[in-house]
Amino acid sequence: VFQTVLLRDKMEKFLLHLVFVAAMLVYSFMANFTGEELIEQYNNMFSAAYSVHWYTAPIRIQKWILFLLQRSSKTHDIKIGGLFVGSLEGFATISTASISYFSVIYSLQK
Repeated sequence: VFQTVLLRDKMEKFLLHLVFVAAMLVYSFMANFTGEELIEQYNNMFSAAYSVHWYTAPIRIQKWILFLLQRSSKTHDIKIGGLFVGSLEGFATISTASISYFSVIYSLQK
């Protein structure tokens, strides 16, 4: 992003950098959106397992359902690189931090 602002007079390189930045933003958003969907599906597993008519199932299946209920009673998240949670909130955090860093570097350049 910083190089994109510096290359305003060279239109071809400016457009190339702009396309690259846009592609990185789209990729980051899609990865975080996928993480958000996976987290939602995993966290909804408890209600899905709880609403099953477990009392009519054989004992073996009842034990599996109990195991599922115990495992899915905790909320889980997906850590990307061990740094942040892959979700829409994580995307917003990364975007805000990137814009802040860009603003600082740009103000120091002037």
